Amino acid sequence: MSAQSTTAKTDSKQGDRRRSERVVLAVPIEVGWTTKDGKKVKEAAESEVVNAHGAMIRIKKPPSTSQVDLSQSKSSGAVRARVVSVKDAEGGEYTRLTIEFTSPNEEFWGIGYLLQKSTADLKQLVQTLEADPGEIDSRILTDFRDTVNQVRRISWVVQQWVNLQAKGRDPYAVLTMLAAERVRLMTNLGQNLSTDLDATEISFETEGLEDLFHAVQGLHIRLSYLFKKD
Repeated sequence: MSAQSTTAKTDSKQGDRRRSERVVLAVPIEVGWTTKDGKKVKEAAESEVVNAHGAMIRIKKPPSTSQVDLSQSKSSGAVRARVVSVKDAEGGEYTRLTIEFTSPNEEFWGIGYLLQKSTADLKQLVQTLEADPGEIDSRILTDFRDTVNQVRRISWVVQQWVNLQAKGRDPYAVLTMLAAERVRLMTNLGQNLSTDLDATEISFETEGLEDLFHAVQGLHIRLSYLFKKD
């Protein structure tokens, strides 16, 4: 079985009305089931196409029951699923199963699936904005742009981390970049909150305001130590 694919592609077939978007993604998984005589069996498998509701996987030895448990090293825990269809592949090297989770679970497939799904959603959103921008509140659009820029910067930092690890170099130097990004983000959020307070869009009844007050208070105390003059 191959390692988790880093070149996953979204399946964007027109007219696809599935409950959640499908993503072509190879993830090594383990399929477990209990036979009629009570014997527990586990078999290595690999996903081909996944979504939040299930997957198409290939496995050498198909399960003897319709109820199976799936686990994989990139996510914690296991998921229960049922086998929807079984089809032998050409050549008989493996069997292709279509499985459906008993409960939707996006996190099971790991960060690769979430990144591919988010990328597809962003592309669709961009197309919608280009086709019909409509009357968008400028503040909402500004928040969106800030979030996209934050994702771009953090993804760049993470990419540097991955590259350094691949070269056998110490990746922890990248943490200073991430800390700087957090400072920049906090500064922008603070400025935006100040504007909202001046405009009375935030009041004492705003949910989470007291927690924010204590968090800022604690942050102020710690920052004071950095700027304290002897």
